[in-house]
Amino acid sequence: MHFWKNVHLSGRTASLSLALLLPLVAVAASYAPEHFPPPAAEGVVKLPALDRWLLEGGSPGRVTVYAAPQQSAATQQLAVDKLQYLETGYETADALVYQQQPGWLRLALQGQPIRWVWLPDAQSPGFKPMAAMVGPDQLNYFAPGWDRRLWSVPDGPQYALFKGDDSLVPSIIGKRQLGRRWWLQVRLVPDPCQDKPAMPLAVLEGWLPLRDSKGRYNIWYHTRGC
Repeated sequence: MHFWKNVHLSGRTASLSLALLLPLVAVAASYAPEHFPPPAAEGVVKLPALDRWLLEGGSPGRVTVYAAPQQSAATQQLAVDKLQYLETGYETADALVYQQQPGWLRLALQGQPIRWVWLPDAQSPGFKPMAAMVGPDQLNYFAPGWDRRLWSVPDGPQYALFKGDDSLVPSIIGKRQLGRRWWLQVRLVPDPCQDKPAMPLAVLEGWLPLRDSKGRYNIWYHTRGC
């Protein structure tokens, strides 16, 4: 267990704009979340120690992690800011999960190359897949790498290329799971964050996969509103 005994865990440091600091809200000084799901991530898990750190500030709390997905593996008390975590709401973040095994979740440490740790999946509410986090009551947006394909039916033979501009954004009106792949039915609507959003000439709807063939996410939502 050479890594477990000698690893040096260094966290990324990010400064927050003073405009984002509200009275009575304690934001951790080293808060450095991901703002878009990484390609290999499967979902998130809520960590009480992470919630307390973001709410109260001060020193990051710690969580017990394992070197392997078994109770006999070496353990370590790891500061939560050393984990990769995703911003899921305003000043709210959850630890990123990259793999599930029965009773276990694989998490990643910040930094490169990526190092992995394991967490027992025994706490409530437990693992939450990305597909459960996107929905109709959010300000959604397309990923920059979206190939602009919209299918008439999920995983069907026909698709159209969206030729609009960034004045239209996706509103999710349906979901469907085919095998392990999630498809989202979207309607293109004027971006509510623009001063004078363009009005579409016709209703544009279609399906797109939540993740493309390379595992990259096609769509996500703004966690801080406009």
